[in-house]
Amino acid sequence: MNGKILRLNKDGSIPATNPYASDPNGIICGAIANQTKNAAQFCKETYAWGLRNPFKFAFRHGTNEFRINDVGQNSWEEISIGGANVDYGWYCREGKHDNSTSGACNPRPANMQDPILEYDHVVGCSIVGGAFATSSTWPAPYKDAYFFADYCSNTIYYITEDGGNYARNTFASLDYRPIALMFDPVNSALYYTTSSGDVRRITYSVGNRAPTASATANPTSGSAPLAVSFDGSASSDPDGNTITGRWDFGDGASANTLIASHTYAQAGNFTARLVVTDSGGLASTPWSVQISVGNDPPQPTISAPATSTRFAVGQVFVLSGSATDPQDGTLDASRLSWRVLLHHVPQGQPQNRHTHPFFSGNGNNLILLLPPDSGTITSDRRRVAQVLINLLSNAAKFTHKGEVAITVVRDEDNSLLVTVTDTGAGIAPERKAQLFEAFSAIGGTEARKAGGHGLGLYITA
Repeated sequence: MNGKILRLNKDGSIPATNPYASDPNGIICGAIANQTKNAAQFCKETYAWGLRNPFKFAFRHGTNEFRINDVGQNSWEEISIGGANVDYGWYCREGKHDNSTSGACNPRPANMQDPILEYDHVVGCSIVGGAFATSSTWPAPYKDAYFFADYCSNTIYYITEDGGNYARNTFASLDYRPIALMFDPVNSALYYTTSSGDVRRITYSVGNRAPTASATANPTSGSAPLAVSFDGSASSDPDGNTITGRWDFGDGASANTLIASHTYAQAGNFTARLVVTDSGGLASTPWSVQISVGNDPPQPTISAPATSTRFAVGQVFVLSGSATDPQDGTLDASRLSWRVLLHHVPQGQPQNRHTHPFFSGNGNNLILLLPPDSGTITSDRRRVAQVLINLLSNAAKFTHKGEVAITVVRDEDNSLLVTVTDTGAGIAPERKAQLFEAFSAIGGTEARKAGGHGLGLYITA
């Protein structure tokens, strides 16, 4: 059921209007049914198909209309109108274009539908988000518009329509990578999440708008008495009005300035807050910071793997570390948290350097499994590393549970034998050969690309 939009009733049954609900070759493919589907059968849950990675979709309020964001492969991100019995073109189409890996659709299905909007990887590289603006607060051109974002360009966009022509418009440039969008049905505020775990809000106001409080505090912990410098000069007003600040240091003391200093005489945990007010009398949401007096933060240490350690395909690392607290001594392993990031630079797009969450966990001596492999590799390290680099560079394109397992072994004739095993990402066996760009060696240091795209895994023998 990969690359499909599925539709079920609230009780889990199949809607009678699904394309294959009454098809004699239709079966229920869900895990509860525990059935094995053959090529002549169709999943009754299927509503539409032909999508590569429909990462997000959203309904227009009060209607059955929905838009689908489809993450592209090498070149195009796209948005389509959702509909029953629609083929959106993947694997032979990417956006409105023939897929250079598989070639054109032959023949083109009668129910194939092009996206209403596409943009190339010069603009971004991974479409995310997806939400319709509510009509109660937002004015034209935002009213009822479809909003989406791009993970790599750190930008939120909205779509405008004119006579069936759709255009992408910049709404907001962000300081961190967006993931999900949602409009509050009560106050119409736009909320978005980021890859750093933040939830942020954008609101529309008529007339005077409230200022934003932004500040720093240094230090935020230490022994008593603790002198802390507070600086709220980064606070701002969207209308350019003059702002004043008021600090509440959390211990009964306060200051009516943007920049202040305060000494905490007693041990304890305190919440310091800054509220800024503009010349029109509107106050900001409080900015706050935790000040810990008499309780210093623990100092973590990573003991394995060592800094700058190199890795190979399928290698297993044991993550080991410790933390010592000035007051509590050595911390128990259960209080250690790990986060591993995948650094992703799409081929030929150095401007799109970014990270993806790769692994997280709590405790000590955790197992970190890198993309799989089997056998002992004694071939040219540069070539084997190229396989790994390109596998990782496309890891963000898979959101389905499972993975593509790469096996590299030395054959009897002293060449590298590479196999691909699909463990859940939904790659048809007849298409596995299309996943690679062939390379031929030129001397000992260069290689020539044979053409094609796909996953971008570069294999040399």
